[in-house]
Amino acid sequence: MKYSKFIYRLGGATHDVIKHCSPDTKTRYSNLAFSLILSTVLAAIGGYDIALQFTTAIPFCIAVAILWGLAVFSFDYFLINGGAVNGIFKYIRIPVGLANVFITITALFVLLNQSTIDTNIRLNSANKIIKCDSTYLSGKEVRYAQVAVKKKNIEEYHTQRCMPEAKNGHPGSEYNRKHSLCITTDSLIVQETAILDSTEKYYNTAYQTEKEALHSITSNDFFAKAKLLPGILTANKLILVLAVCLFIFLGYVELQSILMKWSINPDDEYHTNLRTYNANRKGLLTSQMENEVKTEKDKILLNKKITDEEMTKQKFDADMDAADAKALRELEVKGKIEILRKKGYDTTADDLEMVWKLYINSGSKPQGDAPDIFKMSQSMAHQVDEIQKVSTCENLAENVFIWVLTNITYDTGHSKEHYRTAKEAYNEKRGLCGELSVLYMSFLRAVNICCNFCEVTKDNTGKEVAHACIIIKTSDGKAHLSDVAYKAFTIEHIEYRELTDTELKSRYENWNQ
Repeated sequence: MKYSKFIYRLGGATHDVIKHCSPDTKTRYSNLAFSLILSTVLAAIGGYDIALQFTTAIPFCIAVAILWGLAVFSFDYFLINGGAVNGIFKYIRIPVGLANVFITITALFVLLNQSTIDTNIRLNSANKIIKCDSTYLSGKEVRYAQVAVKKKNIEEYHTQRCMPEAKNGHPGSEYNRKHSLCITTDSLIVQETAILDSTEKYYNTAYQTEKEALHSITSNDFFAKAKLLPGILTANKLILVLAVCLFIFLGYVELQSILMKWSINPDDEYHTNLRTYNANRKGLLTSQMENEVKTEKDKILLNKKITDEEMTKQKFDADMDAADAKALRELEVKGKIEILRKKGYDTTADDLEMVWKLYINSGSKPQGDAPDIFKMSQSMAHQVDEIQKVSTCENLAENVFIWVLTNITYDTGHSKEHYRTAKEAYNEKRGLCGELSVLYMSFLRAVNICCNFCEVTKDNTGKEVAHACIIIKTSDGKAHLSDVAYKAFTIEHIEYRELTDTELKSRYENWNQ
């Protein structure tokens, strides 16, 4: 099954479609695959033969064969599986295929005639070496010709003029006079020979270099071998006939392979079935995608429902906790009122009850007549509880400070038309120094930490400012300034004034007129 799928895929056919076609259609597309394999194998053989002419390294030859085969395979595979291929690509495939056959046959016959070609190359190299020797020696003879003529002339002069004088007895003055020319000439010949010998070194070096190059010529040059191939084929008619026959045979096979690739009919049985298959597959994929989208949508809605239920439960729990706390505070207030009444403070009991009811409704510690400024929402109360859960008595105030500093930003674009309350600053998540301080105070008072609003006229650096922060008073009688806008839990401003809640309420009324 896997083998047939692979073959049909090479032939440009989908197995799920071709398996339902007639035997003739299956045979046609399987033949296409075999023609593709044949062209690839032929190209790989040619690439291997050519690489073998340059080197005997088998891994290199195999690599060239694979690359050459892949090049032809990719071209043919594109031709088969490329759909509506431009006509120019089809016609280019003819010279490509014939060139592939020609290169393969050339490399094959070079390999078969390796011995004859190597002999011819060695003979050519030997002839070139002989010619090189002859050229050098004849050139040297020309360069030394004048010196040789002078040597010959002076030897003749010495024989004809000097020797007769010496034979008459011992050499005399006449002999010395005549022989002085021989001495002078010999000296000149020695000087000229030395100059020629010095120059001859360069000629000799060039000669030796050329000779070594000729000796180093090997038979690894494919193009040099291919150049000798026509002469060998001409000299041996049998080899020529074999080469022509092989070219005709492989050329015919290659052309048949190309024509088979061209014979793909877009309206044949396979392509008709393919269009039906693609249409049905598209409908199936569309249906699957719609089902997946619906399933994903249902998951999102279910997750949203679960999230809403969890949020509702959390809010209910928070409201119940707040109700429990409120009920406990009401019981505490009623108990305190009852104690006061028993002790005879009837005139102040109603006032005390009213003040504590204001405290219960605002969620803050009773502080004068400014409950609306510090009034907290259920979300704020829940946030305070969350901070209290992770804090101790020692670091509770600082954790509140850190939460406000981290979650509420300083409002650099304040319109100055309305000064926010604690609830408004919390909801909008921004505020000025005074608004940040009011929110900070509401959180601290919710956990029974005593604090008041402060106006700062000269800050910790000595700068004149119109600023606001708070003062925190601990149970041991100590107090310190805390400034969210200056990002300092403890700070020492130089000049400031503590305001009561009544004064703060009056300021708010003036600011928000």
